[in-house]
Amino acid sequence: MKGNIWGGLLGQYRKDNKLIKKEAAAQLDLSREYYSKVENGKVVPSEKVINRICNVTGAVIILPSKKNKSKYICGICSLLTEDKKEILKELILKLLSGGFNN
Repeated sequence: MKGNIWGGLLGQYRKDNKLIKKEAAAQLDLSREYYSKVENGKVVPSEKVINRICNVTGAVIILPSKKNKSKYICGICSLLTEDKKEILKELILKLLSGGFNN
């Protein structure tokens, strides 16, 4: 589990924004201890936390849901309006399904 994508993303975000772990954890509404475990690759975050990470960092991550492989969870940058989030989500899901073949 060491070196998972979430830890790298959080570490880079924290460094880019010159935050200490306590500040980054507060932005994500996580305990400092849990945040540290995610950043160090000791814990894989839940879907709920993944969405928080995406919203705070601005990352766009699309993964199959653990519960339902045909459903996707999608963390979209919180800077986008709701209608733009939906458009982006639809486009990405269409790309994933090969829906742009001519």
